Amino acid sequence: MDKKPNHLFTRQTLNCMALIILLGCVGPCLVVVAFTQVFPDLTHKIQLRLLGSMVEWNFEDIVEYLDVPYPDGATDIQYRSNRFDRTFYIELSFKAPPESASRFAEGICGGILYQGYDPFNALATADPLPGVHLVKGTLFSYYSYSNLASQHLFGHRCPSPKNGRTQLILLDRTDPNVYSVRYEVPTSANYILYNLPTGFGVGDNYINPLRNFSPFMMVGVTSTNQGYRLVTEEVCFETRQRYSAAVEDVYDDFIGALVEIWIDNEKMEDAYISPYWRLMPVGKESPPDELALFNHCLFQEWKSGKHTVEVLITPKARDSISYSWEFSVERNQ
Repeated sequence: MDKKPNHLFTRQTLNCMALIILLGCVGPCLVVVAFTQVFPDLTHKIQLRLLGSMVEWNFEDIVEYLDVPYPDGATDIQYRSNRFDRTFYIELSFKAPPESASRFAEGICGGILYQGYDPFNALATADPLPGVHLVKGTLFSYYSYSNLASQHLFGHRCPSPKNGRTQLILLDRTDPNVYSVRYEVPTSANYILYNLPTGFGVGDNYINPLRNFSPFMMVGVTSTNQGYRLVTEEVCFETRQRYSAAVEDVYDDFIGALVEIWIDNEKMEDAYISPYWRLMPVGKESPPDELALFNHCLFQEWKSGKHTVEVLITPKARDSISYSWEFSVERNQ
């Protein structure tokens, strides 16, 4: 296994420091290092207790942290990580049987993997270009695409539910017998390497179909002279307060409102407007950042032609309000 610690301290140094702190040891560190070889499990617990933010995870730790199915039969495992908050990162790659590798990869980014998309070699844009995919950050979103990527590649970028940092997942199905997986939460330096934007204007890739309810947004759709057009496989609905003193009292009336959405008579799960003006599915656990956007989304294969969206908003102290609009899907998307 190829593991190269890239911390300020090596693992043995961390072992030494942990036990010196715990035992008040002032003798030679060689004795402490010898202790770590005899009692590795105890040493690991001491590290996590005293120096947890500086200890590198092993493979099992990473899988447990990600809260995804363990990839049984994994081989060629390589990983590096840093648990320190300011320099947090994870780099992981392995090979595994198809079913095992797929379960792991689909446990990231809500199970959405775009075919022909390599998140490590992709471009970002605010323009609704043909073949782009929707990538959601915590407080912004953008479109992304890969040039000439193999159709055997399936990947995505999305915010980690643990800390909101961007995570990249790639499943390579080139070999039908053994799939390759690559996962990464990049360091800040690698944001440039992977063309990860640090922010797009929220208004760059959404429409506001409800002119008299201005905070309501539909992301993944663009406006054309012929009406609204779907851009990506995934659409998101969101509310966003506009900070204007003139309308603040009106918007406050909608906090806690029930929001029901139907697309072609198929109802999405119920949602509500949170105190932070975010559209949250009923019963869904709030994200670590309560200001995070894009919690109410739908991913599916869309048929070409017209699609109808119907919205019913039921405030607690006002009458219900209903809206509807259409968007089109072009067959060559």
